[in-house]
Amino acid sequence: MEQAVNAKPPRARLSSVANSIRLMTSFSGEEDELGITTLATRLRLAKSTVHRLATTLTSAGFLEQNSDTGKYRLGVALFELGALVRRRMDVANEARPKLRELLEKTGETVQLGIIDHFSVLYVYEMESRHAIRMAAAVGARAPLHCTAVGKVLLAYQPADY
Repeated sequence: MEQAVNAKPPRARLSSVANSIRLMTSFSGEEDELGITTLATRLRLAKSTVHRLATTLTSAGFLEQNSDTGKYRLGVALFELGALVRRRMDVANEARPKLRELLEKTGETVQLGIIDHFSVLYVYEMESRHAIRMAAAVGARAPLHCTAVGKVLLAYQPADY
């Protein structure tokens, strides 16, 4: 994601938009709330700039501020946008019966992923009922070459991929 934001033709990139995207992609499953100082350090931006970006993103619903800690987290507006993308992804809807069949035949977790920026992006999952099972959260990413799903996707790419 960072690569796409920083790959820019001259004068075609709005730095405030790029910085807003960088700010929102700073959050992770391990760190779902971040303060201004942490964000400023990671983004290598002034605290005042990060504060203005966070305030703007909060007013639009892209971020929320925890009233107890003052830290920020991703907002519901991103969930709404993600839901639009998911609805557009007919592949998950079309694949659901086959995924269910595979789950029932194997008893193992079944995952559906797509290639996005040289990584696998998990778009759908049906979990096994076993106590020990493989799980990857929908929306999670992993390098293509490091997962079974990624290796299957790579196997069906053209030789010049």
